[in-house]
Amino acid sequence: MLNATPLRKSIEAWAKRHWALLGAFGHALAFAVLFGGVGLAAYTSGFAGTAMSALCGAMAVLFVRHYVGLVPRAQRLIDRLQPPESPATPEFPDWALAIYALIGLALILLIIAHEDSYTYAAMELFVGWAAGHDVLKYLWARQIRPETPKALDIIDDWLDALAERHGALLRVLGAVLGFVLLFGGVALYAWQAGVTRVAAIACGPACAASPGFEPMIAAACGAAAVLFIILYARLTLAAQRVLIDPLKFVRPGPKPEKAAKWATVLHVILGFILLFVMTAVGQMQIPGTLKISGDAPEGAGLLLGWWIGGGIVLRFFWARWRRSEIVTHGVSRRSPSP
Repeated sequence: MLNATPLRKSIEAWAKRHWALLGAFGHALAFAVLFGGVGLAAYTSGFAGTAMSALCGAMAVLFVRHYVGLVPRAQRLIDRLQPPESPATPEFPDWALAIYALIGLALILLIIAHEDSYTYAAMELFVGWAAGHDVLKYLWARQIRPETPKALDIIDDWLDALAERHGALLRVLGAVLGFVLLFGGVALYAWQAGVTRVAAIACGPACAASPGFEPMIAAACGAAAVLFIILYARLTLAAQRVLIDPLKFVRPGPKPEKAAKWATVLHVILGFILLFVMTAVGQMQIPGTLKISGDAPEGAGLLLGWWIGGGIVLRFFWARWRRSEIVTHGVSRRSPSP
C-alpha cells in the first residue's frame, strides 16, 4: 500500500518555505479574477463591448481600492458615535464586508434584470466579486501594516532570481515566443479579415477551389510580417548609425543594445497602419463598406502580436547587430594596417 505521508510532508515543507511567494501569487490571482470576472460579465450580458468591458473590470479594481480607503474613516465616525467596549481589532470590519457583499448582490440582480435570456454573466460577476474579498483583505493588511511587502514586489524578486539563474534559456524562449506571436497574430487576422479570400478570388477558380490555398496565404502573410520586421530592424539601425549615433555618442565605444525609442514608436504606428490596410484589402469584395474590426478578438490578436511579438523580434535583431558592431570594430582596430 502506497504511503502518502512522506509526500504530504514534503509538500507541506515546500509550501512553508515558499509561503510568502504563494500568498503573493494568490493575491495577484484575486486581482486578476476580480478584473476578469467583472469585465467578462459586462461583455457576456451585452452591457459593453470589448474595450468597455475591460474598463468595467478596471473600475471594479479601483472601486475596491478606494472602498478600503474609506472604511477607516467610516469606522472612526462609528466609534465616535458609539465608543467600542473593547479595543478595535485589525480585522476588516464585518459591516464593511456586508456592504461590499450587498453591492455585489445588487449588481448581480441588475445583470439578471438586464438580460433578456439566461447567460453566465451573473455567475461570472459572482466569481469576480467573491475574489474581490481576498483583494479587500490584502489591501486592508497593506493599509494597517504599511511595512507589509507588496505582492508584486515579492513576485518581481522571485522572477529576477529565476531570470538570473536561467537568463540564457529565458532569452531564447522569449525570442521564439516573439516570432510565434508575430507570425500567428498576422496570419490569424489575414484569415479573419478576408485577405485570404481576396487572394483566392484574384488567383482564379482553381485557387479558390483548393482547400489549402487560404491557409497558405495566411501563413505567407505571417512570414512576410516576420521578414518585414527583420528588414525594418536593419533599416532603422542603419539610420541610427548614420544620423543619430554621431551626434549622440561623441567618443568611440560600444553603443546601447536596446532598440531606439523612435524606432519602437514608429513600429507601434505601423501596427495601426497594418490593421487598416489588411482590413481594407479583406473587404475589397464588399464595395462601399469598410469596417475596421480591431475590437474583434482577431484584431486584438494582430495588434498584440505585432506590438509584443514584433517588438521582441525587433529588439532581438537590434541587440544582435549591435553586438556584431562591437566584434567587427574590435577586430578591425586590432588588425595591422597594410
